[in-house]
Amino acid sequence: MIVVTATSLYSYASHGGREAFLEDSSKQAKDAAQVVDHAICKGVEDGRPVGKTRKFLSDDQVFCWVKIADSVDRGKVEWLFKGPNGIERSIPYREERSGEDYCYAVLDLSRYKSTEVVGDWKVTVYVDEKEVFTDEFRVEPLGGLVWWGPIVGLLMIFMLGAILTLSFKRMFKRKGSSKT
Repeated sequence: MIVVTATSLYSYASHGGREAFLEDSSKQAKDAAQVVDHAICKGVEDGRPVGKTRKFLSDDQVFCWVKIADSVDRGKVEWLFKGPNGIERSIPYREERSGEDYCYAVLDLSRYKSTEVVGDWKVTVYVDEKEVFTDEFRVEPLGGLVWWGPIVGLLMIFMLGAILTLSFKRMFKRKGSSKT
């Protein structure tokens, strides 16, 4: 729970007494912790999410960005990432200030084996230990060439060239020996 300390310049009695004041400040504190916007993206620049997406590769970094409305004290924010193969990663509050109240968590998928992270993921965001929202994203396997792919390709070309060279030598050797 966010704790707000306020000083009143007017009397409690004129505004409904102590109970009314506590009720109003409690309501403001709850409203203050309200999540205004959130995104799953590839990065954060100048306080804004960059590359909003729900699909990542198994070596990407996943950013979960949260904007909290006008809060005096944002309290504790925590992200719980749940993935395939029983992977669970809890990331505590990371704060960035640029005149806006936002924070984000980064899940670095490259820290895990590629085959372990492929599949559907959920991230749940908690503010002051209360669930605020859950979002989903998907991690796909790496595609394209692997680092050793070109080496295997060159070796195959070399072996094919050697086989063709030997075949032509034998073929010409037989033709040359049959003429004599």
